[in-house]
Amino acid sequence: MTAMISPRSSLAVGVLVAAVALSSCSEQDTATDTRAAEPTVTTVTVAPGETGFVVPTMFTTPLKQAGDTCESVSPDLLAAVMHTDTNFYTQASSAGGAVLGPAAFTTAAWEQFGDGPATQRTNPKAATTALAAQLCDYAATAETGRADHDWTGSTQDIALSIRNAGLAAVEAAHGVPDTPEVIDHLDAINTALHPAT
Repeated sequence: MTAMISPRSSLAVGVLVAAVALSSCSEQDTATDTRAAEPTVTTVTVAPGETGFVVPTMFTTPLKQAGDTCESVSPDLLAAVMHTDTNFYTQASSAGGAVLGPAAFTTAAWEQFGDGPATQRTNPKAATTALAAQLCDYAATAETGRADHDWTGSTQDIALSIRNAGLAAVEAAHGVPDTPEVIDHLDAINTALHPAT
């Protein structure tokens, strides 16, 4: 399990690493990669001295702003989740449109954590802000589970597991579910956070 990264870690200019295609989405739904090319001119590192991945310019300021939402969230974590789930594609959607936007929100999750109509799921600032709120909420749940119910896994990994598999699955597993879908998703995010140098 990985340690949580500092919520104040800075985004800095870095070197391009091959982008990860859509690999998973929140709330147990899979997105369809129907992307048209979106301009990306900013590259960032996710930790000092480590190379990162391409972040579209339109996400740079929202990531920095939302990264201070709570102690469990950082710009790096938000960027790694969106990079892994949709590669920042604003029009990412699942079959039927149940999951939409760069943060891969279902309508139900958006109603809980988003601001404005569900169409705002495609807005970089709105999606980033909602993702930060969601992960802060799930991290608080994870902390309670670790303290009161001996859930296994780091707070970050449990929060990401709630996002990926749902709270019921995490409760049933008493922490991070040992399923290929969850483990692969966590591995992809943690690899994005800590790429090989």
